[in-house]
Amino acid sequence: MSVGVSVDYCAHIMHEYKSQQGSREERVRNSYSMMAPAVIHAIMSTFLAIAVTGFSEGYIFVAFFRLWIGIVVFGAIFAMYITPTVLLFIGPPSDDIHDEEEKEYEIKDNIESNKANETT
Repeated sequence: MSVGVSVDYCAHIMHEYKSQQGSREERVRNSYSMMAPAVIHAIMSTFLAIAVTGFSEGYIFVAFFRLWIGIVVFGAIFAMYITPTVLLFIGPPSDDIHDEEEKEYEIKDNIESNKANETT
């Protein structure tokens, strides 16, 4: 469950990065500005949901609180700092590069088919 919570924060940033167009830097900047408020909201709502257990006197509740604080802090640091940095340096290229290559091939195919039609 802890892996799912931590990955959830990063998945929002990465999904938005994948849907952006442009250079890696532009995509990181845009995805971070679009998704950072949602991720921060998720972090804060998770913290608020478990905050009640921090005031309990029972050992199990205090241990549960400490465990979840660690999970949320680790996931937040990874999602807000490490993931954008990794995407900046080794993130996948933009899909618009592939679209431009496909357009070039379509144009070449059209030119070749037009030449073939003209010669016949």
